[in-house]
Amino acid sequence: MYELIFLIILVGSLGGIILIIIRKIPILAELPVQKTTEAGFFFKLKAKIKDIRFIKNFSFERILQKILLKTEKKTNGWLMKLRERSAAQKSYTSDDYWQELKKSFRISSGLQKQGCRTVKVKESPSDKKISKPKTRKPRARRRKNRPV
Repeated sequence: MYELIFLIILVGSLGGIILIIIRKIPILAELPVQKTTEAGFFFKLKAKIKDIRFIKNFSFERILQKILLKTEKKTNGWLMKLRERSAAQKSYTSDDYWQELKKSFRISSGLQKQGCRTVKVKESPSDKKISKPKTRKPRARRRKNRPV
C-alpha cells in the first residue's frame, strides 16, 4: 500500500520536473549570450593576490607533506606508548604462572607438599573465609478480622 503511494508521488514529481524543463527550454534559447569580462572587483583582487611573491611559490604538496609528517609522528608516539603498556603487562605475567596458581590453590585449600607426601597446613585467621551473617525472614502478618 505504502509502495504504491510512494510510486505515485515519485512519478508525479518527475513528470512535474520534465514539464517545467520543456516549458523553459524555448525561453532560455531566445536569451542572448553574454560574455563575462574580468573587469569585476573579485577578478582584480584574485589577480593581485596571485602577483604576491609568497603565493607564487606556494605549494600544496609541501603543506600536505608537513601535515602527514606531523600525524605520522603523533601516531608513532601512540604506538610506542601502547607497546610500553603491553610490555609492562607482559612483565607482570611470569612464565611459571601455572606453578604459582597451583601453589596458591594448595595454600588456600590448606594442602601443601612436603617431600613425597601432602600435609594439611593449619589455617591462619587471615586465610579463613568470612561468611555473611544470616538474616531472618520477615514474619507473615496476620490478617485481622475486620468488618466489611
